[in-house]
Amino acid sequence: MVFVIVFVCYGNTLSAGFVQDDHIVILQDLSLRSLSQAYKIFSLPYWGNAENGAYRPLTSLSFALNYAIGGLNPFGYHLGNLLLHALNCCLIGLIVWKYRPKWMTALVTMLLFAIHPIHTEAVSQLVGRTELLSTFLMLVAWLAWLSAQRHRSAYILSLGCSLSALFVKESAIVFIGVLVLSEGCAAGRQWRTQLRSHLPQLAGFFMVACGYLVVRVLVLKQFGASLNYTMFRDAPLTTRLFTMNLGFVRYFELLVWPTRFCSDYDFSVIPLQTTLSVKVLLSAVCVLGVLATGIGLLWRNRLCAGAILFFFVTISIVSNIALPTGILIAERVLYFPSIGVCVLAAYGLERLSTQGSAAKAMAWSGLTMLVLLGGWQTWQRNFAWKDDRAWILALTMDAPNNPKGVMALAALRAQEGNPGEAEKLFRHAIELAPDRGSPYEALGNFYLSQARPAEARPLFEKALRIQPRLTSAHIGLGRVFARTGNLQQAVSEYQIGLSGKSPKANELAEYGVLLSQTGNLDGALEAFTRSLSLQPEVAETQSNLGLVLKKLGRIDEALVHLRQAVRLEPDNPTGYVTLGTTLLSARQPAAAAETFAKAISLKPDFAEAHNNLGVAFMQLNQPENARHEFETALHLNPQSESAQRNLEKLQPKPKG
Repeated sequence: MVFVIVFVCYGNTLSAGFVQDDHIVILQDLSLRSLSQAYKIFSLPYWGNAENGAYRPLTSLSFALNYAIGGLNPFGYHLGNLLLHALNCCLIGLIVWKYRPKWMTALVTMLLFAIHPIHTEAVSQLVGRTELLSTFLMLVAWLAWLSAQRHRSAYILSLGCSLSALFVKESAIVFIGVLVLSEGCAAGRQWRTQLRSHLPQLAGFFMVACGYLVVRVLVLKQFGASLNYTMFRDAPLTTRLFTMNLGFVRYFELLVWPTRFCSDYDFSVIPLQTTLSVKVLLSAVCVLGVLATGIGLLWRNRLCAGAILFFFVTISIVSNIALPTGILIAERVLYFPSIGVCVLAAYGLERLSTQGSAAKAMAWSGLTMLVLLGGWQTWQRNFAWKDDRAWILALTMDAPNNPKGVMALAALRAQEGNPGEAEKLFRHAIELAPDRGSPYEALGNFYLSQARPAEARPLFEKALRIQPRLTSAHIGLGRVFARTGNLQQAVSEYQIGLSGKSPKANELAEYGVLLSQTGNLDGALEAFTRSLSLQPEVAETQSNLGLVLKKLGRIDEALVHLRQAVRLEPDNPTGYVTLGTTLLSARQPAAAAETFAKAISLKPDFAEAHNNLGVAFMQLNQPENARHEFETALHLNPQSESAQRNLEKLQPKPKG
């Protein structure tokens, strides 16, 4: 039944595509394209950038499995998310049954978790799999833990699943707290004795977590996210505490009355709080009141106490209180913590159903209403994650003053061919966030796309004054200098931009072109090679690398890359001409002639291809064919000095 309900609520996601972060994590990560090379995933940061502090190799491996089965068809990825969500519902029901063997409590918890609208981001967006898969592994580990006292193999399974959950998402470290909380609540007033007796087993989970942290630091070369990638950056602890009180209240609202959604919470949604205002104080009273209620119930109703405290334990690592994170708040991180509110609601309905026939009818009516309303709300919210356009429109409607949403809408309008509206929106984003570098950078990139480099330059410089470590702005500034002919300055900016982050393939390719233009062939060779290691299926980069190798006299290696370029773009006549001229250099005129003929078949009026085909015929000692090609080239391009010289070489020498 649960599987049916999940597929009813989330069936419309099966036709959705890749949205926002899915492009970076799935589409642009070429390490996912081969299971035989999957071991490399464990040496790479998530997002392709170590500075954001994410190391999630098992999540990436799950996407690699999806690719091996169905390539880049998003249906299979979405189906995997739905199946994981349905399995999690079932596991939650089993765990609830272990603590309260009442079928109604377990069943209702499963149903409410299945339909809760707060889960749409985790289930509908493919990168939400971090929440789904880590929750699945923690739930299996939890179930195994409950049998660990009788079966040592169950304890080993629990340790293994908890470690795997960490390699799915770092926030799974809260599982240690979940075990401590569950054992303490189950023991009641004997909690100290209970925890003391389980201390050796719990120590195993601490050891597992420490092992994970060691691996994480070795790969990322850092413990957490760099300050530049955190939401609060250099803000003091008091600012984080004041602001997150408002964030926690919003979390409560989303869990209890999920109607006001937002796919990107920033300070335009939850304002930064630097002082203890009345609003902050009231929020703190609310948060502390809920926490005190959970603690107070420990001696009267351990199930409800555990359900309330479960939220605080599981949200702790992403709360920005213990350490700053890359998010303010996010709906997806409520996936695991929401179990607590589902248990509370299920317990309340179960207790109500025992108060007589009228109360029982009321309980079942309430459950029916919750399932229908929640399922409908979930179905509707899924459309916000259908594609990038739907996501942008939903974000700008939910949070009209969110600079990220405004910039995304501006980019959308530019793609739709409305540059005037796009420019207005980019400028509005600057007005909304004048103290951030990214809006200035975004407008600068827009001006570059509109061939307005002079207007782009001061915007990139402004972005760097605000955020000196915004390395992508150095790349933008490098593009400005390249467009205006200042190649040496462009190279310098690219060097700064590429040194401070994990470079993108296209940025390395652009850098290689600049180095080649300035005569630094060895540097260009390295840049193109690095670019292709990240994204090998780019014909232009393959061709550029081939040309550099040709200039270095490494003709055989050049031919390998030039042939790969025409394989990647078989309809590009220029690629065949480049390959053909290199074949001539390798003294392979017959192969060159075939290649030039292919270019001409694709573009009959390609004067350069006709001229080069004539050269190949000359080397093949076919003067009449050569003459025909040179004359054709001159007919197509009368200004071709090369074709004119070649034709003159074929004229018979005067006698005497």
